[in-house]
Amino acid sequence: MWKTRVLIIRLVVVIVAGVLLSAFVINALAAMTVYSEEEPNDTPATANTLIGRNGEITGTINPVSDVDYFLLDGINNQWGFITFLDTSASNASTDGKLTAYSSDGTTVLQEDSGSWEHGSVIAWQKFVDGAANHYLRVSEVENNDLIEPYSLRYYVIAVGEEDEIEPNDTLSSGTVSAKSMKGVLSSISDVDCFRFNGHVGEQFLFALNADFERDGSSTDFTLSVYNPSGELIASANDGGVGENEAIDNFTLNEDGVYAYCVGATGAFSSGDFYLVGPLRDEYSYWSNYSLDPQWLNPGPGGNTIVGAQLDFELKFINTDFLTIPGEIRMSSFFDDACLELIDAPGANYTSTTEVRWTMDDLAGGETFSTFFTTRAISTCAQKIHESVSMDYFHLGVGKDMEITVVQPTLYLPLIMR
Repeated sequence: MWKTRVLIIRLVVVIVAGVLLSAFVINALAAMTVYSEEEPNDTPATANTLIGRNGEITGTINPVSDVDYFLLDGINNQWGFITFLDTSASNASTDGKLTAYSSDGTTVLQEDSGSWEHGSVIAWQKFVDGAANHYLRVSEVENNDLIEPYSLRYYVIAVGEEDEIEPNDTLSSGTVSAKSMKGVLSSISDVDCFRFNGHVGEQFLFALNADFERDGSSTDFTLSVYNPSGELIASANDGGVGENEAIDNFTLNEDGVYAYCVGATGAFSSGDFYLVGPLRDEYSYWSNYSLDPQWLNPGPGGNTIVGAQLDFELKFINTDFLTIPGEIRMSSFFDDACLELIDAPGANYTSTTEVRWTMDDLAGGETFSTFFTTRAISTCAQKIHESVSMDYFHLGVGKDMEITVVQPTLYLPLIMR
């Protein structure tokens, strides 16, 4: 029996005249589907295909020595997946093993057993073979007992990692979080913190890949989350030496700047890189923003005429609390058969079809605003596009305005009619 759990997530789109949305990276309204495995699926060739970008599948390890394979469709090397194997409801063994394989079905990318409080987790695993199939395998640790039942939850997400920036060993000095953050602890007492924007009602989960460079990890990592007042609200130290850590979904109850921190306890090695990051409402995280392109001088009826001057303002607004770091590029594109560029103050690139501006570090609540002027040179109906890319979040977004240029109407004096 299939059942559907409807979730509300962020929709990033391109707006046409304030109505239609689009983006280079799109999160859409989606339903997390919960469904059951179909046997036989005990080899990569018979693997069950996992449906959609996120979902949950239930199954059993039965008989003893049974294994279950699942297939994920690759996207590219900047995308990957996080998966949770929950064995806590099993009436038999709860010792499950979760393994991720590359497209050949034999090369192990990650393997985990018991690093999450309810089972096992594969954290921030890239599609190393690009768009090729990747596989997940569920088994009992010793292959000598049943697991009845288990659930496998999966999230296919953009990775786009950024490096930590030291010093970041306190909540207030934490590096601004991107989708995922790469770091290394300098000592067993070192702590790396990452700040993120949080809002009432949002759901967050956190996952840490303890062996991001796949060269063997000897560190026992810890993971903690703090609210805007600096109070500890969630933590994980279940994985042990060289194993992943994860904090499952919880809902925020206040707006503000939160932080998650990575530390170590017991075993430690200074060369062990990790990859860590949050998912917000089950999708990749970035700061909230809005785009507001405007045609400043439309004529009567919202149109204009050949020969008229058209003035535009482009706005990109950081509607969150934290600064969006790094270079932000804002562009506008237009048809040179319709419009001729006259002026673009402050632009660092212009052509007959594009004008572009850049800035660094847009603070929370601030606006990146630009202006440009064109002249209508022929009749047309087209969309003037505002495009914004944020290097730090590996994200591009856009929004359109519609314009129509018509021929001027010639009114003759009565004596000539």
